[in-house]
Amino acid sequence: MGRVQTSSHRAAVGCRLLPRFCFCSLFFSALVLVPNAGALEYIVGVIMVSRSEENRFDIQRIGPAIDIAAEETCRKDYETRLRLTPAYYPHRCSARFAIGRATDLVKQEPNVTAFVGPSCSSDLNIVESYAGYRHIPIVTGLGDGFERTPNQSSTLIRTSYVLRDKARAILAFLGHFEWRKFGIVYRDRNVYYESLFNELSELAEGLNMSITCKRHFLRNEKTKVVMSDLRAIMADIKECARIVVLLTGEKEVRTMLEHAQDLGMTSSGEYAFLYPELFQGEAAGNISWSKGVDDPKRRVRLREAFESLMIISLNQPVSDEYIRFSNEVKRRALTHYQFPDYSERVVNYFTASFHDAVVMLCKAINETVTVGLNPYDGENLVNKMRNASIN
Repeated sequence: MGRVQTSSHRAAVGCRLLPRFCFCSLFFSALVLVPNAGALEYIVGVIMVSRSEENRFDIQRIGPAIDIAAEETCRKDYETRLRLTPAYYPHRCSARFAIGRATDLVKQEPNVTAFVGPSCSSDLNIVESYAGYRHIPIVTGLGDGFERTPNQSSTLIRTSYVLRDKARAILAFLGHFEWRKFGIVYRDRNVYYESLFNELSELAEGLNMSITCKRHFLRNEKTKVVMSDLRAIMADIKECARIVVLLTGEKEVRTMLEHAQDLGMTSSGEYAFLYPELFQGEAAGNISWSKGVDDPKRRVRLREAFESLMIISLNQPVSDEYIRFSNEVKRRALTHYQFPDYSERVVNYFTASFHDAVVMLCKAINETVTVGLNPYDGENLVNKMRNASIN
């Protein structure tokens, strides 16, 4: 105790004797204690499926967008350097692999600043719990399969829409035409389509709308082969609904419309089909009525069938800036990730959402450091990102 008092006394005497030097020393200390965001490199774990056999949300497609955000916007606009650390797992969604990669990463890099991903809803659900326990921010452009209640202990920041909002948009469209009774066909055992079906069912009841029939089918997610009789399903639908919402992918929509045409549902004008597409532009391209059809008679029939189809799409930018971003994502996918099969004309909404998630993280780091707070304190970063916006 005596030494502490003596030390304090000497410091005070020193200030009285050399006030100018003392002021400079204190000022220099303040500069050291408040670092510049760009002077450090922040470790960010990227938890993502590699070469997915199930969907388009793997590191080969999304990784380039994450890299662009880290290398360009983060450094130039927010003076923040990220060290993106891979924590990939193979081929398909797996909560077991996702949590394993997350815990391995923290063990190897105890000072990890944040997680990016996963993209799979079930994987995100378990990693979110772990991240909250460790007070690590987790940002993602997906994870829309779970409707979450406000939870201040969660460190998850999502730049994607939530499925409930998409369900509201579908019901608002139906309500605009006074279509208050409708049927639904959905792909079962798929977290996205099942969750959207559940949201529609719950919201419709509250709006005094009636789902007159509900049919589901199964598909092998690895082989993409439908394991149910879609023709029989459409025959059932014919008897119980005039307005039909199709919750599935582009190939199944096309097949169901062909069956509907065979059953006389598309030529009379008595039936209408609504397809909320997951990726904008698919109905104009991948499931175009003319794709791969050489028989002229069949082309005419399919064109008539598709005239009964209405499509709800996410609003996607069409600016020159977005086109340049899309082209750069594709270039990097080929050169950095050896992925030549980017079939989209422009990259989809979700890929861009991951870019924005990383930019939002960098913005939060920069703002946290600027006001003198600790950027390694996850709560500081999460509070900066909640309800924030970026240009």
